[in-house]
Amino acid sequence: MAPQQDCATTPQSRLSRREHYKSPQEPAVTVLATSKEVVKDIGSATLLCSLQNFFPEAIQVMWTEVGRSEELKSEQGELVKDASTNMSSLYSWITIRQTDIGKIFRCKYKHEGNGNRWREVEYNTASLKDTNQYEITNSSCMDTADLTDGVDVGPMIVVRAAQLIYALLLLKCLLYCPFLLLFRYKSSK
Repeated sequence: MAPQQDCATTPQSRLSRREHYKSPQEPAVTVLATSKEVVKDIGSATLLCSLQNFFPEAIQVMWTEVGRSEELKSEQGELVKDASTNMSSLYSWITIRQTDIGKIFRCKYKHEGNGNRWREVEYNTASLKDTNQYEITNSSCMDTADLTDGVDVGPMIVVRAAQLIYALLLLKCLLYCPFLLLFRYKSSK
């Protein structure tokens, strides 16, 4: 006959008591964004709000745009709970159009760890704007878009400069090789 365990000493009851008496822990919040290259390629950006290491697991998350009061449509991942620490983590994200890049967005959250008050983390999407555009400020210059068909010429200039340097190095080697062979031939006689 198996020994009868007292309910107060089972591992499950110890865990639930520890959960019950553990003090609330506010999440560590970080907002991340897609790269400029991705924004340029697909025409939109994703902002990800990472809420890490909070207890208890009940939390509310929403997104807003600075200057506007309505909640934005967002998505949330599954709540992940670390069994060893009993801490939870959650991700929430929004996708913004390229026309909205330059605006400031807020990830707002309410949790017992911060007294059930709304806290927010802002992200300025101006950093996602394409800054590799070369602008000509002299009005007498012709429009470069007509010459390049809208292609960014900045990287082309760098490639052309590198090609020129390699061509000069190759020419230098071709000129030095005959002289070196001549000196070696004369020194061996």
